[in-house]
Formats: sequence, C-alpha cells, structure tokens
Amino acid sequence: MYDTLDDVPFGFILSPDEVKQTYNESGVNYISTVEAVDSHCQSVKSNADTIATSFVDLETKIKAGVEQIVQKDTELQGLIAHG
Repeated sequence: MYDTLDDVPFGFILSPDEVKQTYNESGVNYISTVEAVDSHCQSVKSNADTIATSFVDLETKIKAGVEQIVQKDTELQGLIAHG
C-alpha cells in the first residue's frame, strides 16, 4: 500500500509528489501504514507464541498426570490380583 501512495488517481491533475504529500498531510505515510501494521503483527505473533507455549506446557502436564494415574492403576491392579 505504501508503494502506491504516489499513484495519481484517475482524473486528478496532481503530480505523484503532490499526491504523496497530500496523503502525508492527512497522516497516511510509511509510519501509519507499514510500521503500524508491522507492529500490530509482531504483537499478535508474540501473543500467539505465548499461547502456543502455554498449550504445550499444559499438554506436557496432562500427559504426565495421565501417566501417573496409569502407574497407580497398574500398582492397584497388582495388589488386587495378588491379594
């Protein structure tokens, strides 16, 4: 999008530099387009990475808990079978 800020819309008599300057005066520039989107995407990715790590940690804890229960069940089965 930033690369098209100096494209003159059909029917306009402004030069490409004038179009870009007009956009800039309205707050549409590299910072408001490219950097704002990049910053937002980095924030979203960081949050997604945090959530993914939390889910992996949770999965590990669940698997460990299930393994402990299976081990206890096996011990109980042995006690019941052998009296």
